[in-house]
Amino acid sequence: MTGLTAAIRYPGSLILLLAGLLLCPAAIAEAPPTSQPADPRELVMRVSNELVEALREQREAIQQDEAIAHRLADRIVVPYIDFERISRWVLGKHWRRASEEQRAAFIEGFRQHLMRTYVSSMTAYTDEILAHADQVDYPPLRNPDDSDQVTVRSRISLPKGGTAQVDYTMVRTDSEWKIADLAIDGISLALTYRKEFSAQIARGGLDALIARLKE
Repeated sequence: MTGLTAAIRYPGSLILLLAGLLLCPAAIAEAPPTSQPADPRELVMRVSNELVEALREQREAIQQDEAIAHRLADRIVVPYIDFERISRWVLGKHWRRASEEQRAAFIEGFRQHLMRTYVSSMTAYTDEILAHADQVDYPPLRNPDDSDQVTVRSRISLPKGGTAQVDYTMVRTDSEWKIADLAIDGISLALTYRKEFSAQIARGGLDALIARLKE
């Protein structure tokens, strides 16, 4: 069971649960790749578009070889996720108590865990991703331009009616924006994992958790 089980309520949004970079509005379909935009909202939309286009081009190959999906995720998504910051938020008090070696091992184990789950969803839901790639709306940012942490909001029209809101917490590090958390209808990825991992650490310790994440 992943830490996002409690957040999975809409089949149409399952594919968004890890990085949230799987769907994009058709309005940006013609936007060419450029250097990282100063606006984090534009970054989310651009990376979303790049991934959707890659899925369209390699749709059949992905179904036959999951390694292709792993390579796409590593190239397109991984550079825009702040795994260290997410790891700190997820571990909470356990991060402060952990040694440098344990911190590094957790970051790597958590990264592997997230990417395995992400790629599994990408592979299983490729058709759904492409079928609903134009049903996402990104409202303008509410946060000040000079903030180093902003929330990029999106609204997803669901196949059976209604909408789901996916919010991306973006942080600026060394002049680059990265995803540090996401929430579906207010349910935070980081906080959901924190609850699950805290229980596992209480039962078996941090090292045991790290070992399970790398399995």
